[in-house]
Amino acid sequence: MLLKPCNSIHSFFMKFAIDALFVDKSNRVVRILPKFRPFRISPVYFQACCVIEFPAGTLLPESVRVGDRISLE
Repeated sequence: MLLKPCNSIHSFFMKFAIDALFVDKSNRVVRILPKFRPFRISPVYFQACCVIEFPAGTLLPESVRVGDRISLE
């Protein structure tokens, strides 16, 4: 799921963890939150303009890193 504009998320009332990818205006990864658990609030990442949420375990360390440029299609 793409959340835009967004630079912080919460997982209140969720029953499962998610992976979250914080991305800036240049489509560069600002922060990765793997296995973001239910009933949590993320920090605010002021550089981020959007967040992409994935099922937990999708974002493996070898698949994406902070600073990588991604393509949204």
